[in-house]
Amino acid sequence: MVVFPSILSNDGAINPLKFKTLINALLASALTICLPVQATTMPTDKQKANGITAFVNVNVVPMDKERVLEGQTVVVRDGRIAEIGAASKVKIPHGATRIEGRGKYLMPGLVDMHAHLYAWNETPLYLANGVTTIYNLNGRPVHLAWRDRINRGELLGPTIYTCGPTIRRAERADEARRMVEEQARAGYDSIKIYNNISVEAYEALIETARQHKMLIVGHIPRAPGLEGVLKAKQSIAHAEEYVYTFFKNNVDDESRLPEAVAMTRDAGVQLTLTFVAFEHIIQQVESLPALIAKPEMRYMAPWVRAEWSPGSNPYNSRFDADGLVKLKKSFALQKKLAKALHAAGVRIVTGTDAMNPGVVPGFSINEELQHLVALGFTPFEAIQAATSYPAEFLAGAGEFGTVTTGKRADLILVDGNPLQSVANIERRAGVMTRGRWLPETELRRMLEDVPAAYARDEQFVKTKFETDTASVLRFLDEQDPYGSLANKVVTDIINAQGYAQYRKIYDQLRKNYPSATLVQENAVNALGYRLLGLDKKKEAIEIFKLNVEAYPQSANAYDSLAEGYMLDGDKELSIKFYKKALEIDPNFSNSIQMLKKLEVKNDEAQQN
Repeated sequence: MVVFPSILSNDGAINPLKFKTLINALLASALTICLPVQATTMPTDKQKANGITAFVNVNVVPMDKERVLEGQTVVVRDGRIAEIGAASKVKIPHGATRIEGRGKYLMPGLVDMHAHLYAWNETPLYLANGVTTIYNLNGRPVHLAWRDRINRGELLGPTIYTCGPTIRRAERADEARRMVEEQARAGYDSIKIYNNISVEAYEALIETARQHKMLIVGHIPRAPGLEGVLKAKQSIAHAEEYVYTFFKNNVDDESRLPEAVAMTRDAGVQLTLTFVAFEHIIQQVESLPALIAKPEMRYMAPWVRAEWSPGSNPYNSRFDADGLVKLKKSFALQKKLAKALHAAGVRIVTGTDAMNPGVVPGFSINEELQHLVALGFTPFEAIQAATSYPAEFLAGAGEFGTVTTGKRADLILVDGNPLQSVANIERRAGVMTRGRWLPETELRRMLEDVPAAYARDEQFVKTKFETDTASVLRFLDEQDPYGSLANKVVTDIINAQGYAQYRKIYDQLRKNYPSATLVQENAVNALGYRLLGLDKKKEAIEIFKLNVEAYPQSANAYDSLAEGYMLDGDKELSIKFYKKALEIDPNFSNSIQMLKKLEVKNDEAQQN
């Protein structure tokens, strides 16, 4: 494949004039969103004109308390629930679309409180599983554009609440305030806080976010620790964060469980467990082929599925037998913690870490609900964690999350009582999002269109690189927030012309367009792992070295470089860079585990 011919001169150097044209086109993408035209993205003229729907003689599960209202008619007008009452008394408006509800149950739409929206093509997966709202925990400008167009009715998708880009490191208060101010001006709903935040910076992040009325979620930063996070009343994104911080990675110590529970209860902090993500990590270590063979995997982008498969999967080769034992012990400790937190009245909400390797958007919410029930939640409590509780956090109690007059019409119609079994939520007759009714037949069609949509995207990128490079890069910037498809394209560049040619392009993009997806830390890191999966270890190491050069304060960048050297057989450099990762983040769990493994092996080799 000819790579970047529209910006390269005959000698292989970047043509400054053509490059400037490309950059101007990329900058224009911040103002222009050109989603592929698909039948599933736009409401039809009939649906726009006729804004009234009536669910007739249906059993309502309002989720304001544990009850079922039998034989009701629910009228939806202009995206809101306009009337609820006995079917014998409610007059169905003239021209309303009638949906027969006899024997069925109408409940609120579900919320995934920990999602990562990699591509627009993932949105049908959420709707097809009854997820009508998502909390996107690592945002980019395109997420703001999608959010606003969904809110205006121009796109069909789940309602999006989004954090800005994850705040991974901050040392000074002024630095922290600047980060939040920038995200507030951009229009993000929330900030997400990661590990390497000083106490001073953390306090500034919290204070500034509150001044701007932004939501706050994240890991437990290592410096303030659990006590600091609870004092700040920050929502916690994973149960596993307790293990890394409060329990100091001691997965055999259950003695501090009561203390952790009491502290969390007294603080009134909300927790997302993301158990489906942690369980899938274990499965990727233990039985990856079985996980990849699950039917819903066919709805993932082929390049994502390839990254999750044997040979490329980031977890499969990371843990040995001892590491797997520790993972299982950690999960057992998390379950005991979650069960005790729930018994103590701590508010737990459903989040799946969708698009973490192995976690398929939409489908994962049903698995998370089953985890809650296994912990001892009643079906009502589990559904509450996926409906009214998230709604109160995201928008206040008045906007959505219950089947109540005046609420946004985000609804699921199912064939069995969900209060008897959460499995009945999967027996859908249809889903309504913002008043738009999608019968199950349409949801299935939307779902089946997803693989073809990815194929179109990939074909466009492949065929247009030579003739319209700027459009391709603009498309990637608008459709590929985390650089997943871009990394596949860049892999082809390296395969065709080598790392040196890629480095020239990277340097120019980083200098002239530093916000481009192609040069972001996560995207470059993912490229390195893609190359490892293709057994191109030398090229992968160069990519990881490039990321360390660009992001010298990232423990994850050094950890990846160490892994590259380890897989290439250079134990000395691997140990060096795992240690460097721990200098930046002493609690970086993968570096801790791998360093123990490598140093033990080195000791054994010296003894022999």
